[in-house]
Amino acid sequence: MKKLVIILLILCVAGAAVWFFFFRNKEKLTDGYEFVTIQKGNIVNTVSATGELEPIGTVEIGTQVSGIVDKVLVDFNNHVKKGQLLAVLDTTVLSTHRKDAKNTVDKTKAQYDLEKIRFEAEKSLFERGLSSEFKLDQARTTMEGARATYSSALISLERAEQNLAYALITSPIDGMVIDRQIEPGQTVAASFSSPTLFVIAEDLARMRILAQVDESDIGLLDTGMTISFEVPAYPDSSFTGKVVQIRLQPQVVSNVVNYTVVCESENKNNLLMPGMTATVDFLIDEKIDVLTVPNTVLSFQPPQEVLTAMRERMARNRSDTTRQPRPADSTARDSSTASVNSTDSTTPSAGGSGLSRAMSSDMAILWTLNEKNELTPHFARKGVSDGKNTEIIDMRGELKEGMQIVAKMPKTGSNSNNLLMGGPGSGPMRMR
Repeated sequence: MKKLVIILLILCVAGAAVWFFFFRNKEKLTDGYEFVTIQKGNIVNTVSATGELEPIGTVEIGTQVSGIVDKVLVDFNNHVKKGQLLAVLDTTVLSTHRKDAKNTVDKTKAQYDLEKIRFEAEKSLFERGLSSEFKLDQARTTMEGARATYSSALISLERAEQNLAYALITSPIDGMVIDRQIEPGQTVAASFSSPTLFVIAEDLARMRILAQVDESDIGLLDTGMTISFEVPAYPDSSFTGKVVQIRLQPQVVSNVVNYTVVCESENKNNLLMPGMTATVDFLIDEKIDVLTVPNTVLSFQPPQEVLTAMRERMARNRSDTTRQPRPADSTARDSSTASVNSTDSTTPSAGGSGLSRAMSSDMAILWTLNEKNELTPHFARKGVSDGKNTEIIDMRGELKEGMQIVAKMPKTGSNSNNLLMGGPGSGPMRMR
């Protein structure tokens, strides 16, 4: 029994030593580093703007005659039919004008009839040679003047009757009353312009948004594009629609050029109301279940001295390998290493300033620590970005979901410098 206890104690001490020299040393080597994890997710690239909701079709109803409002027959939110009576103006004055116009018509009609009889009589005398041609022409002229006066009176009567009809305010369309600006007893004056009495929305089942889009983003939009938007009244709900028009007339607000983009959306539940402020997202591109990393990690780059040391070590490794016989299976590995150090736009070299010159704007280098705690680059293309995360397109099959990507490293000159250069027993620095 005592012998067994001694053996167990020896095993515990050996295990502690292994942990101290290997695992604890590894933790110390990675101390000061910050990592992010490659994840799979959805990336949606959008352009955001704000706009105001309004009905697709609205009609402002006014009056062409002045007067006092006698009756108002509809109220806010009432549904109305085409031709339905909405309000009535006081018709006292208008009826008087109509009666006066009718009397004028009767008077001028009688005068015209009399002049017509006189002309016929003068014509008969002329045909029998009992009157001169001058008197005949004079009678014809008097008759024509009476007829013109009679026609003018008929027009005045028609105008008076139309004005009387204008006192009856009716709806020109089927819809809903969304605004009413008159009350009984109020005086409306149509001397200069027709005042607005009612505003009727043709159909609230569909709404439109007039979104103001910055000139820097307008080139990304097109008609038919899908949108999603939110309104402050329903912060937990999202609505969808589409772009139907991009207006060419610019709107300058605070020295910023904006363009009006007209969007339409269904409003079957009548949740959306005219005048609501909508925050609109225009869907530019969308990728589902792709590898993503935070945008911050794309700008990470080791210090220049680290990159220089890596390049020198790689050069020494290549020099050593050229002096040694190589197995047949090393051909692919050497060609891969050579491609990493080439300066073409597909797989640029990790060589400091040459790196930034050789890389195109849609490429990125992600850095990891391999099993020997060596800083290792992986080349990828940037895909769709939503402003926070970016899709990464693996170029060599090295990037996997769950990989730890270096986002920040310790300052050079610290103990972690051994890690960057390949610490004791870690072997030469390798490029993947």
